[in-house]
Amino acid sequence: MWQRIQILYLAIAAALVGSLFFCNMATIIGPEGAEVTIGYHEKLPFLLLTIMAFTAHVGALASTRIRFLWLMTSTASQTWNPVSISAAI
Repeated sequence: MWQRIQILYLAIAAALVGSLFFCNMATIIGPEGAEVTIGYHEKLPFLLLTIMAFTAHVGALASTRIRFLWLMTSTASQTWNPVSISAAI
């Protein structure tokens, strides 16, 4: 039962990281009220980090039958979270 709920949480995290390809990171309001939006996919470091995190999540979901590999990839997928890293910057 515990492993199934972890897989559910990992699938939810993979879906949320996958949604970062379509979300905006920031909206900047310039002079005269012009809005400029910056997405995660527009900046190369965040794009690479998002790709790495999404690949790690999918790899962890695909390796649920191999316990050791699943533990390693699920741990790696949580450490490469682009949202927490961009919040720390």
